[in-house]
Amino acid sequence: MSRSPAVCSGVGVVLLTAGQSRRMGRPKGLLQWAGKPLLRHQVDVLLGSSVGEIAVVLGEGVDELAPLIPDDRRVRTAWNARHAEGRSGSVIIGTLALRDCEAVMFCNVDQPLSTRLVEDFLWGAGDGPDFPIAVAAHGDRRGHPVLIRRALFSEVVSISETSEGLKAVIRKDAARVLTVPVDSPNTHLGFNTREEYENAVRRLERGELEAD
Repeated sequence: MSRSPAVCSGVGVVLLTAGQSRRMGRPKGLLQWAGKPLLRHQVDVLLGSSVGEIAVVLGEGVDELAPLIPDDRRVRTAWNARHAEGRSGSVIIGTLALRDCEAVMFCNVDQPLSTRLVEDFLWGAGDGPDFPIAVAAHGDRRGHPVLIRRALFSEVVSISETSEGLKAVIRKDAARVLTVPVDSPNTHLGFNTREEYENAVRRLERGELEAD
């Protein structure tokens, strides 16, 4: 089955991995997931998909995380020197790095992707090219990733932590948001604490989550 050219041909990905991970106690990108560091897992899944350029935004733990990023022409890195101030700065930096793309898909390092999740989401987003925003959903609840088309890049680069960051762009007008149903249980996956991470690993080992 071919993928929809309306979205796949020009989609870049911003992978956010600059956070301080205070509750986890170490950079989340270093955590093991499906046999490899989580940051490498995320990049490998994205490289195996139909997306274009990938911008990995680094901050806390850059010296440990940077060596995990493969040397690939589709991958670039960006540095958020003000990462301690919140996620919005990384979103802006990543968007500017991919400003020539037709759309940008935003992914967090602590929300493990799967190939099915990425491809199903891109396919569904391609069916609604008139919607400037697409959000993945599993069951009756939205999750991740989120895709924003170029028409709204100016809004994205104007966000701030005080105005709820990227959430404010998504919530501004419900009529411009396409909800994309996906089958992957990873849509709602994420962890901020060691306990949440260990629970996710157990679910992965039981086959309740997708490894790749």
